[in-house]
Amino acid sequence: MNEYKIEENQLINLHVIEKKNPHYSTASPMKLYLEDEVRLKFQLKNKTKK
Repeated sequence: MNEYKIEENQLINLHVIEKKNPHYSTASPMKLYLEDEVRLKFQLKNKTKK
């Protein structure tokens, strides 16, 4: 989330796909977000800052 300066709690309303972690079978599943949705959220966040 550092690339878009979005905190995890701001991703709650976005679609998420959970996949098994391929590197660590005992780890929590990966949360995958659609980059277009994250980018849109990033743009809206920056507009509200101005």
